[in-house]
Amino acid sequence: MAWTVLPKVSCMVCYTDSTTQRHIVAPVWAIFSTPPNQTAANTGELEKGLNSLADKLKGLAAGGDDIKKYASGNLTYGPGSRALYGSIQCTPHMDKDMCMKCLSDATKEVHNCCSKTRALTGVVFSGNCFYWYSHFNFLA
Repeated sequence: MAWTVLPKVSCMVCYTDSTTQRHIVAPVWAIFSTPPNQTAANTGELEKGLNSLADKLKGLAAGGDDIKKYASGNLTYGPGSRALYGSIQCTPHMDKDMCMKCLSDATKEVHNCCSKTRALTGVVFSGNCFYWYSHFNFLA
């Protein structure tokens, strides 16, 4: 399995020799973030924004196309109406419930790694899904 996430490009390749394999790979997370304390948002505001963004995108990805299982979008949050951009994806073999669970776990990992330090950008990957957020429009 391989994930590649670059500005304007999101690619995931998953290979299995079983057409019936429908289990979740053990949750091992790879985490990337910008240096801490880069955003004016406080931790609580950023966490609420990330939860809102995840809630907005999870259903679209989990219930979407069987091949892509992908969604992206943006919102504004906090008193300063800061822009927040996000991208999420699950591996195609996952059913809706498995994908929602993985993306919920990814949201928790984003909080653990990134929102608590107020990072401008954070990315978490597992063998089944990813969640990438940024205050910069990487989707354009």
